Amino acid sequence: MKPALLFVLTALVSCISSPQVIINPVLPSPKVYVDLLDSTSFDKPAFGDAETVLSPPFGLPPAGIRLQKIMLDGKLLTEYLYDQQDRLTEKRTYSGQFVLTSSRYFYKRNAIDKVEYWLNSGSNNGNGIPTSNTLRFASTIVFGPGTSELLIRRDVIPSDPQQLVDSYYLGFDPSGRLVWGEDKRSFSRSEVGMLPSVPQPFTYQVYVRNSVGNAILIKYRNNGDHSSGEQTISYQYDDKRNPYYTTGDVLNQRASNPANVITEQSLTGKAPAKTTTNYQYVYRSDGYPSSVTYTSRREEAGTQSNQPPATLEFIYNQ
Repeated sequence: MKPALLFVLTALVSCISSPQVIINPVLPSPKVYVDLLDSTSFDKPAFGDAETVLSPPFGLPPAGIRLQKIMLDGKLLTEYLYDQQDRLTEKRTYSGQFVLTSSRYFYKRNAIDKVEYWLNSGSNNGNGIPTSNTLRFASTIVFGPGTSELLIRRDVIPSDPQQLVDSYYLGFDPSGRLVWGEDKRSFSRSEVGMLPSVPQPFTYQVYVRNSVGNAILIKYRNNGDHSSGEQTISYQYDDKRNPYYTTGDVLNQRASNPANVITEQSLTGKAPAKTTTNYQYVYRSDGYPSSVTYTSRREEAGTQSNQPPATLEFIYNQ
């Protein structure tokens, strides 16, 4: 199958995912820059080829059950809409009764082509409190074939005064599972002409997966932020069915895992801060969770803080 364009993600690795907000990078010195390029090459895994059939979410998830809504403590948080072919066409996040953000998905055949990102006109980059459902166009994520990597995701922000361009090179293993994401950043402004004309790595992520395809370790490196160093996130899973996997949402890293995370531990920085999140599920008879309650604990510099429990409810099409 010849895949068509997309992303990663962003990563991030929360339950609910939205497109990455682009910030001005800290430009490294030439010597440090070369060292970081070396570390990028060291971490790269082996990829499949152009004929590799991609696993969800870059390939279509199995037909049948689809996650439709996520409720947070009884209030609508996220809504998923699908076409007649069971492909995700829109993901909406809510603040109260109003739509806060809208991600709209477009396809070429059965492969992702682009995602449009819309924000509530009354919000501040998706973080404000909206008073209506009026949305404004914010950015486009376009996907296309790569070279050694199989997909390239390009983020285009028309309002960006720096004309900053991000290209995400996504790598998949021979089984079609996402194992690599690399952000190659370039500028059009003359004052940053010190960077090579070819876009260079700004961030990268490497995914270590177990035999069934769950990401058990993700390593992030931000080449523009040397003070924080790298971030490593490890995961433990149940043996049940993941609701996010049914969505085919290419903007949510969780949608690439067949099972559900039960423990997540993040180490960030050179003197690492540790965040541990635990998830407790209530399951339906078919193995899909009907709800999850999660708590987080952060430890840094001898101090500890706890996030109070929150409960997500999952609503499906059947």
